[in-house]
Amino acid sequence: MFRAPRLPSLNDLAAFARLFEFRAVSRWVGLGVLVGIASGASAVVFLVMSEAVRHFLLDDLANLKMLEPGGEGALFPSSASGAPRAWVLLLVPAVGGIVSGLLVRVFCPEAAGGNEGFINAFHRGRGRTRKRVAVVKSVAAALFIGSGNSAGREGPIAHVGASLGSMLGEAFKLSDRERRLLLVAGAAGGIGAIFRTPLGGALFVLEVLYRDDFEVDALVPAVLSSVVAYSVFTLVFGEGTIFLTANEYPFDPRQLPLYLLMAVGAALVGVLYVQLHHRLARMFAQLHIPYALKPGLAGLAVGAMALVVPQALGTGYGWIQEAIVPTGVFPVAWPGVLALLGIALAKTVSTCISVTSGSSGGVFGPSVVIGGMVGGAFGLAFHQLFPALVVDPGAFVIVGMACFVGGVCHAPISTLVMATEMTKGYDLLVPIMLAEVVTFALMRTSTIYPAQPATRRDSPAHGGEYVLDVLQDIRVRDAFTPGPAPVSVSPSMSLPELLRQASESTQAIFPVLGEDGKVQGVVPLETLRAFFYDEDIAKVAVAADCMMPLVAVSSEDTLATALARFASSHYRELPVIDDDRVKGLLGYEELLQAYSAELVRRRLES
Repeated sequence: MFRAPRLPSLNDLAAFARLFEFRAVSRWVGLGVLVGIASGASAVVFLVMSEAVRHFLLDDLANLKMLEPGGEGALFPSSASGAPRAWVLLLVPAVGGIVSGLLVRVFCPEAAGGNEGFINAFHRGRGRTRKRVAVVKSVAAALFIGSGNSAGREGPIAHVGASLGSMLGEAFKLSDRERRLLLVAGAAGGIGAIFRTPLGGALFVLEVLYRDDFEVDALVPAVLSSVVAYSVFTLVFGEGTIFLTANEYPFDPRQLPLYLLMAVGAALVGVLYVQLHHRLARMFAQLHIPYALKPGLAGLAVGAMALVVPQALGTGYGWIQEAIVPTGVFPVAWPGVLALLGIALAKTVSTCISVTSGSSGGVFGPSVVIGGMVGGAFGLAFHQLFPALVVDPGAFVIVGMACFVGGVCHAPISTLVMATEMTKGYDLLVPIMLAEVVTFALMRTSTIYPAQPATRRDSPAHGGEYVLDVLQDIRVRDAFTPGPAPVSVSPSMSLPELLRQASESTQAIFPVLGEDGKVQGVVPLETLRAFFYDEDIAKVAVAADCMMPLVAVSSEDTLATALARFASSHYRELPVIDDDRVKGLLGYEELLQAYSAELVRRRLES
């Protein structure tokens, strides 16, 4: 007999919807879109401000025409011609440093530096930043970078975007965890927009939070925010990449040993770069002069360097463009190798001086230049030695900047993606992968960001999760040592007798056994003391009057279960009951000792 198919009911549709978590997804889509719009707009404003400052101070006042990356170009066409004004070029970075340092010192000290700000806010600030961070960071960084100091845009815009995400989290009264995720999403939007790397920007902020781990929980909001922010940014400035490259870079497996050698060289330079960065940071911290003068002193040093090596100024993306697709600015053959290495050295020194002085600026952009120059030097040298094998040295520039930044920032996966997005150099995926692995492995103990915890387990943001993770692997039987049966009492035992038993024992609780031998409840010492202070009740009270509800564990329970029961009962000990018989008492101190021992064991194994 034919039956018409039953139409799905509302309950069926609701059950089906729950399979896909539509409510959670739609909520995070909405939040991701909001953060993306805010961080994308902030990236637009920040880029315009920093370029306007640079155009006024360096182009107009210092009469310095700087090289621009081919894909980005200049927002404000340069009118500079002839020789630069040396005395202006010397002083402009110092003035920019002083004004920027004053803004940071007076209004928002946590706006100093680059990515360290948002990394600290995520791990140690519960995802919170002050509302003024976004404004102060934007203005201070625009002045500092625009005046020619060697610092990058990614640190400031990541912190600005993170601050906007944090503010949205506060406005919607989100939990600490959700606010942290929005903070990361904001940073991803800022970086994805200003570098035009929507996927790489999202992955970078997830990876840069740790030395050897990945903040996978934030993947969805970070990608959503980065995509939206990139879309907002391209609506204003158009689609494209920062750098123009050759049409293609054919893959030749015979080149892989050369890329490996280049990666080793990049790692050596990276270690020196990180060590110099940390030493200068300590030196500036110990320098007993007014805070705002420190960035000014750094700017004066950068200005003096620029009189000899103009490439020491600014982010230096134009010089990377020249190394990728030469137009004749650099000398050729072996003098060109020395020139590229000289720029890498000058950029290393000027960047470390600038970003450690206490003003606002990141290390990502200058690190791209340093890595690209090192890679370009190797590529040009290999081109001289093996001209038939290495036809285009520009390929080594792209691979060098990817592996160098991946090594110093401990972000090998995201920088691989960012390098291909910034250059469309997808033909170089295999050599970039090889170089990233080698550089990252050689620099495992060196990072430019001291605020990075090693793993999620070491982060205060995930501390509680990993306590339970460890306790889930330990059984109660492993944490307590069975000994003589604990002192038990009957429900009818008088209070004086119960006090006598307690005085002769070290137990914190006393199981109350019924006539059938089963545990009916427990008498904690704290309850017993409360009865003791009332003399009238003490004369007539029995154990049943002092008895509290039974909260116990079995020897097969995990310590995570035991911890939850300690928290719910507030007892200092729990009876361990198997087959209706008390096998012993598990103390809270024993649980902590077992947890500590397991942590030590795991650390020794790793």
